[in-house]
Amino acid sequence: MIKLRKKTFQWQGIDSQQEQQQGTIESDTLAQARIILLANDITPTHIKQNKKTTLKKIKNTAITHFLKQLITLLKSNIPLQKALALCEQAQDQTALTTLIHQIQQDIQQGSSLSNTLAKYSTLFDNVLLNLIKVGEQTGHLNLVLEKTLHLRQQLEASKNKLKKALTYPCAIVAVSISVSLLMLLLIIPQFEQVFSDFGATLPTTTQFVLTISTLLKHHSALLLLLLTLLGLLTTLSYRFIPTARHLIHRLQLHIPLLSTLLNHTYQSRIYYLLAMTTLSKLTIPNALLLIADHLTNSCYQRACLSMHEHILAGKSLHQGMSFTQHFPNMDCHMIAIAEESGQLASMLQHLSDAHQQHIDDLIDNLGNLLEPCMMIIIGLIIGGLVITMYLPIFNMGNIIN
Repeated sequence: MIKLRKKTFQWQGIDSQQEQQQGTIESDTLAQARIILLANDITPTHIKQNKKTTLKKIKNTAITHFLKQLITLLKSNIPLQKALALCEQAQDQTALTTLIHQIQQDIQQGSSLSNTLAKYSTLFDNVLLNLIKVGEQTGHLNLVLEKTLHLRQQLEASKNKLKKALTYPCAIVAVSISVSLLMLLLIIPQFEQVFSDFGATLPTTTQFVLTISTLLKHHSALLLLLLTLLGLLTTLSYRFIPTARHLIHRLQLHIPLLSTLLNHTYQSRIYYLLAMTTLSKLTIPNALLLIADHLTNSCYQRACLSMHEHILAGKSLHQGMSFTQHFPNMDCHMIAIAEESGQLASMLQHLSDAHQQHIDDLIDNLGNLLEPCMMIIIGLIIGGLVITMYLPIFNMGNIIN
């Protein structure tokens, strides 16, 4: 006999106390869902089957909000299952409500929180899952969740600030590129006709601009195809060729301004996760393996794996850091002092906060740093086009004579 997969229904109804209730329920049919609700003294007023829930509809901000609600309830000494039920009732997004309901059902059947969340690895990364598992084993679940929430909120805040800081420069670049293309496709060809009528010898710069204009006008489809293929090739190489991905990551760490932002970001994240895992009673070698799996830059991934090998070989944490050459010397000295004094967790937290402050200051000043550079580049491009095309006109009198 084939066992049918249960369907999820969204319902609204009135309980025995004449109060409005709502939630989700799983059953084989709509009629069976109605019977289950009536058996629980709930008179359904509206029941509809949920469409297939896709995890892609759930944003990171929604997951962060859910974790914040869950942590608040757990800190109030509310049991995990009841806290999940309250979180489910508080959600407005159907996909997130269904997700929380499924998590709650798995936990009711005896599964742990870490094993349940592992089913949704696209929403919860491996570091969070492993830390929750350690927190469950050591009794520090609330601490782990609170620290993880703080990290998520910190990353989301930095992303939002970075988007705001880059909006204006990106808009200026987009407008300047559009203006340059319009000049090359519409205006400059008119100059070419005028110059060809006189048959005069044009300056080299003007001939170069006219050549670019001709290429864009007659071979724009081919150029667009080449650019698309180049972008596709780069994307595929990044995704499927580790060597190419590592070269791109190394290049990112040598680009001015971007390298500063990325180095502070990864260093802050490594220190924060090390501090959190130390407080959770997880050994540093195991913590470094988790952190390496969490990071997206292969250079810092290799640095964490190198630190892991050095510590297993009997070296201290600060010695492993110094071998990688990805961490400032001052940080290594401060961690060495903290290891001797037994205050490693607090020192790691202090270093993480210091690097995060550098990130915030850099993002706050990013607009002020980029705007002059953008204006200079735009002025050189558009101004150069205008001067190049008008330069022969200044000699038009000599050409006519």
